[in-house]
Amino acid sequence: MKDYVGQWFEIYRRHQEPADILFEIVNQGQSEWIAFPHEKADGAGALFTIAQQKNWLISVAANKSTESSISFWKYLKNIVLFLYWAKPRRQNFWPFGFKKTTQDATIQSAIHFSASELESLKSAASAQKVSLNTLLFYCLQKTIAEYFDLKADFYSWWIPVNMRNDLGLNPNDPTLKKNYVSNFTIDVSEKDTLSDFQGKITRSLKQKKHWGTWFWQHLGKYLPESMIEKIALQQIQNNYYVGAFTNLGEWTCSEKTRLTVFANALLSHPIGAAAIIWNGELNLSLRVYPTSPIIDEELENLIQAWKKKIQTFLP
Repeated sequence: MKDYVGQWFEIYRRHQEPADILFEIVNQGQSEWIAFPHEKADGAGALFTIAQQKNWLISVAANKSTESSISFWKYLKNIVLFLYWAKPRRQNFWPFGFKKTTQDATIQSAIHFSASELESLKSAASAQKVSLNTLLFYCLQKTIAEYFDLKADFYSWWIPVNMRNDLGLNPNDPTLKKNYVSNFTIDVSEKDTLSDFQGKITRSLKQKKHWGTWFWQHLGKYLPESMIEKIALQQIQNNYYVGAFTNLGEWTCSEKTRLTVFANALLSHPIGAAAIIWNGELNLSLRVYPTSPIIDEELENLIQAWKKKIQTFLP
């Protein structure tokens, strides 16, 4: 069966958009970098592929879906609402522009939290009555807005969602390697509190916004690729979003490694932020679009500022 989500990334790659998910694996002090084509798999699928190649046993502690399927009317409603939820954000709130890239070399940086720090962060999030994911995302948005002195009424982010549970599939089935990923758009403002962030994410998931996106991503079933290509390129023309924030969840691995994932950075989503818990430790990363004026040193300063913002919630 054709991977219709991957079709969009095939189009991005043809037009020199960064289409790889990056992984850094640290084993006994040695780093190995793996670039995995997003048109072939989502983050979980890439991890299953890497694990198979390295003879690792891995599993993800996936949350069970409260609704394994969606009613026809709710599905239809979300398809209609998708055009509103994903309306073009034509406001470029960056203090600089991003030119269309002609190559896919990005810059990236990562930070690490130990097992004990992670448990403290989980406790801090629980005390605030929010998820750890919300806490990380809130600190990320606040850090970026403060660092670049951004002034806008709202900021839009792309939040990927693993669809395996919603599709009634086993999230630990290693044969499910293609793109079972959707997303929803979330708009946040400078006035939003941590609780507001949690509420917006929770409502988006309850509304099943990602199902509307899932249908949109499968337009290739009904339309010729030339039309999908036109739509994809129109959507990517402007910096509608701050970026994408993806959380791959909590994984265990038979090999005592440290693994960090680096999300895609596209012209429309110039910052790719990612989180993964791997063998009980939290790894966060930032990746920026190739033509970004954010240089290596500045990116390192930015990710360290994100870490400091997160640490303000620790006792």
